[in-house]
Amino acid sequence: MVSGFVDPTDLGECNPNTKEIKIKSGQTPKESVSTLTHEVFHAVNFERELGLTEEQVEGMELGFIKVLELNQDYLKLLYDTYRKSNRGAK
Repeated sequence: MVSGFVDPTDLGECNPNTKEIKIKSGQTPKESVSTLTHEVFHAVNFERELGLTEEQVEGMELGFIKVLELNQDYLKLLYDTYRKSNRGAK
């Protein structure tokens, strides 16, 4: 979390060189989740060299947030399944 960016309209930033994500403090929890999700999709785009545009990243963010809103147990299922499959793994 950071207090702001050079461009005051920016809400988040993903640095592909340092692999660091920063999001602007003071957002509502829902806005913070949306901003973090957006920046995670940028990180995946950079890491996998997908060549996505800003509009495509934004579309993925909005779509994923909608999935979460409509399926509120999704993250719990995902987390529980991941945790269960990795028990004992080092």
